[in-house]
Formats: sequence, structure tokens, C-alpha cells
Amino acid sequence: MAPILAWLLVLGQTPEVPAPARVTGRVNWRGALPQVQPFLAPPSPLVGQPDPALRPWPNPHAPSIAPDGGLGGILVWAAEPAGSFRTVLQPPVRVLVENGQILVEQGGGVVPVGLLNPGDAISVESRQAAFFTLRGRGAAFFGLPLVRANQTVRRTLDKPGWVELSSGTGQYWARGWLWVGAPVHTTVTDASGRFELVNLKPGRHTLVARLPDWQLADRQRDPETGELLRAVYKEPGLQRVEVNLQSGQAGQCILSFPANEK
Repeated sequence: MAPILAWLLVLGQTPEVPAPARVTGRVNWRGALPQVQPFLAPPSPLVGQPDPALRPWPNPHAPSIAPDGGLGGILVWAAEPAGSFRTVLQPPVRVLVENGQILVEQGGGVVPVGLLNPGDAISVESRQAAFFTLRGRGAAFFGLPLVRANQTVRRTLDKPGWVELSSGTGQYWARGWLWVGAPVHTTVTDASGRFELVNLKPGRHTLVARLPDWQLADRQRDPETGELLRAVYKEPGLQRVEVNLQSGQAGQCILSFPANEK
């Protein structure tokens, strides 16, 4: 390749560089709308509290489905070869514990998944009076005790992979997600389910959409009281589609999650 490039330069010709491509698309829900019920539990099941009454807590994995079936807040990415962890500048990730839920903020708003590079740090803060321990599992293993409200704690994440955030103090329903070393071309659908990926190399790409599952695969209870202490959600649903992008052109695609597969 180098001799050919040198010969073209001698002839005064500039080698043609393929223009980047882009792809637009939509993620849809197909079928009957799911009925996602809230969880019933006291505010802090494992912490002494003056009001132990049961309250409804929204399921953090409940899908956001537009009237015409578009799925909002769905992570979409162009798959890369295994072991490829190219870095791209990402806004800082902040994890907030508020009203019994774990919220992940990035780029000025709440996101379904926080995207980080290996070596990035997250800031964690509790905005509720009750004591809370944030658990990390998966590519990272930690427990962060949040003793005081509105006090920031930081944690560095070095290993690429998915990190599941949950409660170590009984809020079994609460979840948050981080992806360390996410592919460069990653985005989130808007409220209507639409997305766009830009600056892709021309050629074939596999696009992947991820839908968290709101159903429980397992329930772990206290052997003495029978209280639900920990819940395990089913694995997220993944849909894939192949696209062949031409230089400088825009491709289109649709990914659908059928209701009968949930």
C-alpha cells in the first residue's frame, strides 16, 4: 500500500479517502403494551424507620413506549470487534440516590446507561435522609456507604465491561447501569424511538439495541421474616440488524422488540 501511495503522490494525484457514512433508525415495540406493576415495600426495608408502611415504587426498567410504538431511552450501538476499547471523550457521570431510586446522569440529564472510558471516575451522592449503600457488580465490585445526604463520593472504574448498580440496604427494586469501554458509536433513542449514528466507516455494520427487562428472574427473601431482600432482573433483550453503508451516504434501519418475546 505504501509504494502505491508514494507513486500516486509523484503523479500529483491525491488518493481518494472514503467519506464517513451515517445511519438513522427507529426502535419499536411490537404487540400488546406491557402492564408493569410497581413494587410494594417500606422506604428502607433493612433500616429502622418511623414509618414502615408499604409504598409503591416504580419499576426502574419499565419501558417508555410512545403512542405509535416507538421505544424511548433505548441504548443503540454499532458493534466493534471483541477486545476493542477505543476511547472517546465522555461527559462526567454522576450517580444520584433519590426517592428510593438510583439515577445515572450524564451530559446534563438522566440516561439509561452511563458511558465511561476505562480509568474514568463516577461521582456518587445521596439526596435522601435514610442511609444507603450503593453496590457495584459485574466489571466492578464495590460497596459505597452513603452516610450523609448531599455528600459526594468518587469511585474510579478501570476494567472494561458492564457495571450493575443496586442497593445494599434493601431497596431491592433500584437499579442503575454503567458501561465502561462502550463502543465509540453509541447513542440513545429519543422519546419517539428514533436515533442517529454518525461518522461511521463505509461498509457493513451490526447495530445492536438493548431493552432492559422489568421482570424478575429471582427473589431472595429473609429466612426469618420472609421479607424480600434482593431481586434479580431477567437479562436485557437484545435486537440486532445488519446495515451496509456507502461512502458519504445515510442508511436507514428499524429494530423491533416483539411483545411475545418478553
